[in-house]
Amino acid sequence: MRARGVPDRTESVRGFACILLVLYHVVGSSSDAGMHLPQDHVLRSLMDCLAFVRMPIFTALSGYLFAANPPRPESLRIFTLKKFRRLGVPLLVATAVFGLSRYEIYGEPFALRSFFTSYLHLWFLQALLLLFVVFGIWHALATPSRVQLMLAMLFASLAMWSLPWFDGFSLGGALYLTPYFVFGILMRHHPALIEAAEWRILALGVLLLVMSTKALGTFGYVLDIPTSSLFAVICGCAAVLILMQRMPHVPILAAVGSFSYTIYLWHPIFGSAARQLLERLNAWPIGVFLASMGAALLMPILVHVAAMRLPYLSVALTGLRQPRPRAA
Repeated sequence: MRARGVPDRTESVRGFACILLVLYHVVGSSSDAGMHLPQDHVLRSLMDCLAFVRMPIFTALSGYLFAANPPRPESLRIFTLKKFRRLGVPLLVATAVFGLSRYEIYGEPFALRSFFTSYLHLWFLQALLLLFVVFGIWHALATPSRVQLMLAMLFASLAMWSLPWFDGFSLGGALYLTPYFVFGILMRHHPALIEAAEWRILALGVLLLVMSTKALGTFGYVLDIPTSSLFAVICGCAAVLILMQRMPHVPILAAVGSFSYTIYLWHPIFGSAARQLLERLNAWPIGVFLASMGAALLMPILVHVAAMRLPYLSVALTGLRQPRPRAA
């Protein structure tokens, strides 16, 4: 249920984040990936700056929606099973599909450990599943107070900055995402965060300052800001707050947002296929870019629609059950 007075623009915000994510993988995380742009290319620098907002938005929205209906002690088991079906089953299927396809195409080694460690973009799903389980148990045992949640944000931020990355089942990723997940919970529990104009002004100032510093850092003018720093956490939360306050309802973004999970799972396959095909045809870079973006966004939606018509396949590819026919 939506908090009173808080505009429900979450699907538009999610769609915006989804497009940023697809853009990142199309451009490439480095000069060896995606469109193979040089490291000092303006788009590469833009992708580095947007690292402060891409996954924070997804994660904060997950926390925001989680807090709308957290599990109680009697519903914790059902909650956990539903999250495993929604996140865990497609995660296992996608890991196998990506691992085997990359082995056949590129000769990359693929082993059983890929199911239990950070693997490609699927690390996010492992980390998110951990967050749902941990915070589900916490809420089922005793609803955390605002002070406890803020301390959890601070502890996770400091731990991520000071401790080495834990790769097992993306535990390091879960630690990195924790502040944003908690911030989403705080926004749901305290809608004044979204409603108050003074928070918007402060958040905008923080976002502009940190993003400008990050942009200068990518060109070597100042010290770079790592995504694991406390400054990055503050910037990510500020970006989420601004979007939740000011993002209008955009139908096309909301439509993309409603398929965001399936797009997240499967967009690299279709984006990469379109890029390689257009590059072999010696297409202009702008054509390669647009075709890759279109394929990465549209093809997973078609996969989702088709899978929802078939039992079992819907759970395997989307995490959703085939809808039951309505009684006449």
